Parts: sequence; C-alpha cells; structure tokens
Amino acid sequence: MLRSKLIVIALLSQLFLIGQTQLTFNDYIENISKYNPLLNRADNLIKGAEYEYKASRGEYDPFISGNFDNKFYNNKNYYSVLDAELKQPLFTSQYLKAGYEYGNGVFVNPETKTSSYGLPFIGVEASLLQGMLMDKRRAGVLKSKEYINLSKAERNQITNDVLVDALNNYSEWSFIYKQVMVYEYFLKLAQLRNDGINALANAGERPAIDTVEASITYQSRLLELQSLKIELQKKQAQVNSFNWNGLGTASVLNATTLPDSLEFIYNKMKSVLIRELNNDTTNNPVIAQYLAKQRILTIDKRLKAEMIKPKLDIKYNFLSAGDSPTITQYNTNNYKWGASLAFPLFLRTPRNEYKSASINVMNVKLELNSKNNELQNKINYVKQALNVISEQLNNASRNALYSKRLLEAEKLKFENGESSLFLLNTRENKWLESELKLAEYKLKFIETVLNLIHLKGNLNYKL
Repeated sequence: MLRSKLIVIALLSQLFLIGQTQLTFNDYIENISKYNPLLNRADNLIKGAEYEYKASRGEYDPFISGNFDNKFYNNKNYYSVLDAELKQPLFTSQYLKAGYEYGNGVFVNPETKTSSYGLPFIGVEASLLQGMLMDKRRAGVLKSKEYINLSKAERNQITNDVLVDALNNYSEWSFIYKQVMVYEYFLKLAQLRNDGINALANAGERPAIDTVEASITYQSRLLELQSLKIELQKKQAQVNSFNWNGLGTASVLNATTLPDSLEFIYNKMKSVLIRELNNDTTNNPVIAQYLAKQRILTIDKRLKAEMIKPKLDIKYNFLSAGDSPTITQYNTNNYKWGASLAFPLFLRTPRNEYKSASINVMNVKLELNSKNNELQNKINYVKQALNVISEQLNNASRNALYSKRLLEAEKLKFENGESSLFLLNTRENKWLESELKLAEYKLKFIETVLNLIHLKGNLNYKL
C-alpha cells in the first residue's frame, strides 16, 4: 500500500515538472560568455589596447610642415622666404624627405636666396648611434603591441574568475535542489507513516505515543525542507546575478527554473576530469600577464640601453640644379648636409635608468618563477585531493546503500512487530543523512574539478 502511494506521488511530481523550465550548465556558460557586463568590459580592454597600438603606428605616418615669412616695406619686398617639407619616418630615427625652398627679395639672406623658381630637394635624416636600433617611437609600437597581449590575458583572467565563481554557485544551486528533492521524498515517507500510525492508533492497534513520534519526525523534516527552500531561492538569486541577456539586463530566473541535476553534472565532470588530466597544457592567464609584462619591460630596457650611446645625427639633401619649373635635376655636385654630436660626460642618468630597467625585468622574472611554482603546487594539490574525494565518494555511496538495506530490514521487523517506530525512524534518518552526505561529496568533487580547470586556465568549462 505504501509503495503504491509513493508511485502515485512520483507520477504527480513528474507531471508538475513538465511545466518547469531548465537553465542548463552549458547554456549558463554561454550566457555569461556573451552577455555578462564584466566580460564585456574586459573586451573593451582589448579594444582600448588595439586603439593604442594603432595610435603608436600612426607615429610612422608621413607628415608635412611648412613656414613662410615675408616683409614688405616702403614699396619694397624686403624678403619672401618659404620652406616646405614632407617627411616619411622609417624604421627608427631615420627619415626620407622631400621639400621645397624659396627665398627672394631685396634684402633676403644670401644663404636662403634661390632662383625665382625656388629650390626643390630630396634627402635623408638618420641617427647613427643613439636611436639607430631603438628609439621612443619604435619602443612605443612594440610595447603597445604587447599591451594587446596583456589586455587579452587580463580579459582571460577576468573570464576565468567570473566563470569559476558563477559555476560554483550553479553547482551549489544544483546541490541545494538535490537536497530539496531528497527531503521532499523523505517528507512524503514521514507523512504516509504519520497517517498510517494515526489510523492504527485510532483503531487501537498502535499505542498513542507512536503518533507523537511520527508527528515529530514529520514536523522536523518539514522544517528542514522549508529552510532548504529559502536557501534554494537565495542561491538562485546568486546564480541569477551572473546570468544576463542580449538586452543588457539580468535574466530573471523564476521559481520554476531548474538547474541540471547534481548527478548529471557529477557524471559529466568525471569525463571532464579525464580530459584535463590527459591535457598537460597550462595556459593560466596570470602567467600570460607576467610574460607580457616581462616583454614590455625588456623593450624598455633595450630603449634605456640605447640612451647610453652618444647622439650622432646626420642629414643630407640633394639639391636641384635646374632653373626650370618643370624640369628637376639632381646630381652629387649640389648638396647640403650637416651633422650633430652630443654626449653627456658622466652618463649618470642613462646608466642608472638602464640599471633600474634591468632590475624591473629581473623582478618580473622572479615573480613569474614564484607564480609558476605556486600554480604547479596548487595543481598537484588539487589532483591529490581528487584522489581522496574519489575514495570518499565510493565510501559514501556504499554507506548510503547499506543504510537503505538496514532500513528495509528494519521495516520488515516493524511490520512483524519486532521493532519500534523509534528504531525505524532512526534507520530512516541514517539513510537520509547518508544520501545528503553522498550529494555533498559529489558537490565537492564538482567544485574541485572546476578549481583544476581554473588553475590550468584553459577556459574549457563546458561539459
């Protein structure tokens, strides 16, 4: 009779579940990856770094400059002087240039005087020592390129942290829902037993005190179930805080929205664990950030080393020999060149800036080694912990099975009048505790696998 009632209750529960919706584990990951504002903000970090890179590349754009001076006094053109130049930056501190000079007037400086057609020229400028291999412009381009890698690593770190936090909350939501289902099942058992004991007591076949025992058991489980339902709503709200939609608003999970079952996630996580153990690759974004910072500081160190060299800049212009506005001729007999040399006597500023840059590179390298060691130790610990948790799961599963068998045996004794209601409830409570403990170890296993994925940093959380 009892089994028939339980079957009816189970069927009614299944009919109730038909009207419910489900937020799956993988759909939850997909929503977070697409719509979570923290991840969208992290995407903007990459966009900002890319704009900075394009801006630094713009330092290599050609630029044009010009200057015109004129003095007219007492009906005389004292001078009209025009300089115009187009420069194209090259690798570092080198330029190709082309220009036009014009100088005319009664009192124009002979140095700047030209024919009435002006003087076109082409030439080069270059730094032969300091700035030849590295200058601020090239260092800016190289560093801004590395800042893109740094921002990608930062984005991955934010994604990694948000996902593991969100999925831990999702797993706990599934765990609490499992507890609710367990307590609802055992509450139905207590309710059926309470009704049966009351009927038997009214018929004089059971002592009245048994109705008190049965009622206490029922009320205790009802209180626990009510507390769990409050915890379920609280955890669902925490899960909902990560779950956004394409409209830029948080998706509201209603009371009928269910997670994947704890058993489903647990079984899938066993396959995920095998995948992670077979994959030795570690792409933790924290390590990627240190590597990017190290490359940025190395570029800065190269620039500081370049600043120790003397400054030797040269410029050479081929001048046009033609006097025609339409014909431009150049030869080696017409040129203009110059050179400048500068060298600080003590080199205190560039030498100490280079030493400071070297220390910065060394510090990041030491931090990277420390972080790598810390990360590897955590991964090894998690792997060892998973071995222990697997053993605990096996023991907890056996304990739940044995508790159920003891309860079934106690039921037979109770039906034959060889046991008491107290012992029957005790056996049932033990089975309840063992089922809850088994679910707790499954949650611990799931969260530990998530922690392993988080430490390895591959961002492959999908089941």
